Amino acid sequence: MTTEKNYFEENRELVFTNVALVFLFSLFLTYKFWDFNTKLKNYRKIAGDAENHFEKESEILKSVYESYVNNYLDNRKKR
Repeated sequence: MTTEKNYFEENRELVFTNVALVFLFSLFLTYKFWDFNTKLKNYRKIAGDAENHFEKESEILKSVYESYVNNYLDNRKKR
């Protein structure tokens, strides 16, 4: 009959290998979550900057178009 102490003595290498693998896997997952979180924060910053940029570009294009339309209408009135 195998007791707990006997099992540990017989399978010491297996137990330590399992503990080491669990530790390494937890380190790997921690790194992956940290890496993903960093990339997500960077993506959110870039997306926010792009949104601001295109919002400004949209305002510029809108004013250029309005200016063009006003000039066109003024020229039509003068004729």
